[in-house]
Amino acid sequence: MAINFAGFLYSDNGTAINGAAITLVDSSGSTEDTTTTNSDGYWAFTGEADEDIYDIKIVAGSQTRYIKGLDKISL
Repeated sequence: MAINFAGFLYSDNGTAINGAAITLVDSSGSTEDTTTTNSDGYWAFTGEADEDIYDIKIVAGSQTRYIKGLDKISL
């Protein structure tokens, strides 16, 4: 299945975060795809992915965040 999934990453004060690692993780915990944010904080996944429920892992500097749980993204 083709995916086109994108977003922007900002700090709490509204500044775009450049160079953060964004990972698409499937329900088994395997990495499906990775990308990084640009100077505007923009990131995108495009291409092929299996039908599954995905988590997004965000690593910026020493901080790691997840979009998961009830916020799971189903493609």
